[in-house]
Amino acid sequence: MKLVRNNVFETNSSSTHSISICRYEKPQENNIPRNYKDVYMVSEFGDVGGSDETYACDTHNTEISKLRFLINMIASVYEDSELYENWEYERRDDEIYKKEYFRKLITQDLFVWLKEVVFEETGTEIEIEMPSNNWFPYFEQTYTEYDSIENMLDIEEDENGKYNKDKFKTRIKDIIFNSKVYIENENCPYGMER
Repeated sequence: MKLVRNNVFETNSSSTHSISICRYEKPQENNIPRNYKDVYMVSEFGDVGGSDETYACDTHNTEISKLRFLINMIASVYEDSELYENWEYERRDDEIYKKEYFRKLITQDLFVWLKEVVFEETGTEIEIEMPSNNWFPYFEQTYTEYDSIENMLDIEEDENGKYNKDKFKTRIKDIIFNSKVYIENENCPYGMER
């Protein structure tokens, strides 16, 4: 910079200076948006555990975090279903096959009802994104040694093998939207238990 006139800075053309005055708003990453005008994309939680050598503990206490983790839990319920039994492992790198399989997975009753609960409570339609990994079945699945995922989510089959929609939706609503409810995911390698 070079001073050409008294009391005035002259700048070259590549420099810029900008001042903005804005209102700060807390980011909404903790809550599912209300009455969102577009489809709100949600991904599953991703890595839901540690390893055989490391201790890991995650606490999910926000609407978004609980929703993302519930996607993993619901995918785990379908692990023993006919849908998984028909999975063709040798086609795991075929993008069209993966998308077709994923579409079948997220149109199963429990995923449909999860989306219904969110819409009923928030007025926002959610869509579940396909994970970008090559793991079977593309969601990180989870389990607990102390109880079943089905019991934890009130997933109950009737005599015809159909799930109880109302019971499941009531439980999911309480988990996501009750601020006093949280999900603790703890992975302790044997010998490192607390």
